[in-house]
Amino acid sequence: VWNDHNNETCPATWSQCTGVAQVRWALTGNKGYVPNENLPNVFMAVATDLGDPTSPYGDVHIRYKPEAASRLAAGALNVAYGMKDVYYMGPYGANATCKIDGNNADFMINFDNVNSDGLMMKNPTGFEYYDSTSKAWVYIKTDIFKIASNGMSIGFSIAGGKSVTSIRYDWYQAPCNPDTGIYNCAVYDKKSMYPAGPFIVDVA
Repeated sequence: VWNDHNNETCPATWSQCTGVAQVRWALTGNKGYVPNENLPNVFMAVATDLGDPTSPYGDVHIRYKPEAASRLAAGALNVAYGMKDVYYMGPYGANATCKIDGNNADFMINFDNVNSDGLMMKNPTGFEYYDSTSKAWVYIKTDIFKIASNGMSIGFSIAGGKSVTSIRYDWYQAPCNPDTGIYNCAVYDKKSMYPAGPFIVDVA
């Protein structure tokens, strides 16, 4: 449901698709989260962990409707009904730093919109860094990660001459290992078990 430009007080909402990453990003006004300054009166359900590759209706039309609906309901209570104590949407990347020592690199990513119980990291998949030297995104393969209350670190090997300027998460079709079932994203809010949505952040 999209709001009429002549009626900006009417909240709009959608459930994030599990397909093409560029579509997921564009739906948020290129921010990765809503509401924001470009889309001030909208809310969404992050559904990247509800992929359904065997759906008879096509993988875009998932069968996990109750799960997506409960997340949309939380957003409606917070945004449309003003119940600001109701948590919704899940964490999103706020900023990142990177330290490189020889062929070893370590990212520290901080998240916003995290509940009091902090983050949960199920696996280290879905992260890429942008190498400005080759002008290409490089997938991070690692089993080295640590979790903190509002952040996480990832250690990995890096070839010499790389220049890391950005990091992105779940920026490809069908993230979160849908072939192995639902609820398999890397990062979740521990209390609500809402997944972090796809994001891009510059590296300081």
